Amino acid sequence: MGLFPYPPRPSQLSMMQSIAAAFENGRHIVLEAGTGTGKTITALTPAVEHAISTGRKVIYATRTNSQQEQALCEIRELAKKAGGGFYGVGVQGRSNCCPYIREKTRFSDGSPEELSRLCAGLKKRTMDAVKAGGEFPEGCCSHFASMLKNTAAVEAITGWARKNSPTVPELMEKCREKSICPYELNKLLVSDAIMVAVPYVYVFHERIRPALLQWMKREPKELILIVDEAHNLADYCRDTASAKLSLETLRRAESEARRFGNPVLLERERGCVNALGFCNTLSGVITGIRDDYLRRGGENAGAEDAGAAKLKDERDALIPDDELEFRLMESLAVPSPAIKKMLFSLSKQAELIRSEKQRKGELPRSYLGAVSAFVLFWLDAEAHEYAKLAVDSIDGGNPHLEVYCLDPSLAGGVACGFHASLHMSGTLSPLDEYRDSIGLPSETELLQAPSPFPPEHRLVLFSGEVSTRYQEMRRDSDMQRKIDRHIVELCNSVPVNTVVFFPSYRLMYDFLDGGVNFDIERTVYIEKRDTTQDELAGMLELFRGHANGNGGCGGVMFSVLGGRVSEGLDFPDRELEMVIMVGLPYPPPSARQRALENYYDVKFGKGWDYTVQAPVARKLLQGIGRLIRSEKDRGVAVVLDSRLPRFSQYLPDMRLSDDIARAAAKFFGSRNR
Repeated sequence: MGLFPYPPRPSQLSMMQSIAAAFENGRHIVLEAGTGTGKTITALTPAVEHAISTGRKVIYATRTNSQQEQALCEIRELAKKAGGGFYGVGVQGRSNCCPYIREKTRFSDGSPEELSRLCAGLKKRTMDAVKAGGEFPEGCCSHFASMLKNTAAVEAITGWARKNSPTVPELMEKCREKSICPYELNKLLVSDAIMVAVPYVYVFHERIRPALLQWMKREPKELILIVDEAHNLADYCRDTASAKLSLETLRRAESEARRFGNPVLLERERGCVNALGFCNTLSGVITGIRDDYLRRGGENAGAEDAGAAKLKDERDALIPDDELEFRLMESLAVPSPAIKKMLFSLSKQAELIRSEKQRKGELPRSYLGAVSAFVLFWLDAEAHEYAKLAVDSIDGGNPHLEVYCLDPSLAGGVACGFHASLHMSGTLSPLDEYRDSIGLPSETELLQAPSPFPPEHRLVLFSGEVSTRYQEMRRDSDMQRKIDRHIVELCNSVPVNTVVFFPSYRLMYDFLDGGVNFDIERTVYIEKRDTTQDELAGMLELFRGHANGNGGCGGVMFSVLGGRVSEGLDFPDRELEMVIMVGLPYPPPSARQRALENYYDVKFGKGWDYTVQAPVARKLLQGIGRLIRSEKDRGVAVVLDSRLPRFSQYLPDMRLSDDIARAAAKFFGSRNR
């Protein structure tokens, strides 16, 4: 590992050897290594060395932009160690990079397909105008024109990028100075880059991946794939392979039909069916399905999580496979082939509408096209791979139908087509569940790296007297008060920066309604469901400030496991020293969850293990993982739930305590503060 730019730890050397062997032999590897082990550079070193020796290239897929920037920073270090000769580049979508779209805010919510189409039209008109040598008419892009005309600036920026492996914001700033489009210039860099860092969508979306491969001038078998924060991938793949249709979308489709002449979809003896009539009928069908399948019922006595059980009636229901088709046939008085004939006609009309909107300088979006695409998807979706659901909104005003993907390998299985792949995260256990869910081969290597941090720097405590399990909360009317008391005692007697994690916003609001935050004698910050990113950033800055003497005794933040605070944020040194988890983050009871569990039962015989136990374990480990990010960090994790021993295989250092506040205070009292 001659390119490794830092003094390596023993665990890094062994990881790199395993990764290098997998790349050399064209295999796949799943790696769990805790935060602070240096996963990014440990993955990139053997990947880049393999690419140099074989001519292959590396795709580094990330969930967030900050992870992408870290990969590019490490490529710089590798290039510096090698004396140059290669570079990396980051790719992000047009909505983030395209200056034209950022200036025209009316396009800001466009999908990748819509923005691609919009951009293609702009570029064509701009190229025609440049060739003509005249003034730019409306509908041209000045940034693309500058790129075509100012070749010296393009060469200067690309030369600089090849030497510096810039992050996307750095490249955007360089291009801004010359009014050049960074999105288009980036394409010139991708083909020669040894590593391309991209969001998941560029790898796992079937209509976007071909563009990346075309820019790289490579087939998948000529590429190494690295998936960072891979514990997010299965849910991402399910989401990207699912689809929804709401009453609000249908209302917009009806408005679109009126604007564009209400085209006829089907001629018949008893009168034609037009686009508006079809959408009106479909709205009535969705409302009828909602009313028939989502009647209000009693409490779900089998729910594990009290926050979920308090919903009393679930807001989704499993729909028979052909229910939608039958209701449409009955309402429109047409046979099944006529339904598809109307949908194909609607698709053609939608394409005409997109073209007309684009000609007028509007976003080339068609709601009628969204309707036809969804219903065709619903009709063709295989029952053993998808769950067909009716879902009600919280206020009941915007119900929707959903085709929910049960099998993440439908999107994630593309990883098997690469020469080799590495899937890594600090919280991937159980690794066999990840391998099976994504659809990796059975011979995939499963590797868990030991923690590099002293075990005595972390204390994990749990209470045997409290639980948020629904039956326990119902049986013991004082349960919430007991949990309140633990939270207040811990926060008031242990003066360190503390995050209190709840399994759901609903349960957090129940405790806030009980006034728990007013009994805490420290500043309390609350990340609510509707807290904006800017508001959260401001709260985090104040919260972190308590570690440096602001307020004198540490701050407290209320948040939710699986939310923004529990993933992807660093709290070094004393910025976070205690984590309190109120209950276990079991998934809420729903038709979707039952369908998922049944699917994994049928496919792997491990429904509960793969769809309940594993996700809960990962969320627990993610929350606890906020504590220890370096060799200097120390911290206490408290789980207020007697069910924690179910997860002893993931937390072998857990300790039962009758006086948690005293035990936590003693842990911090043992050091020189």
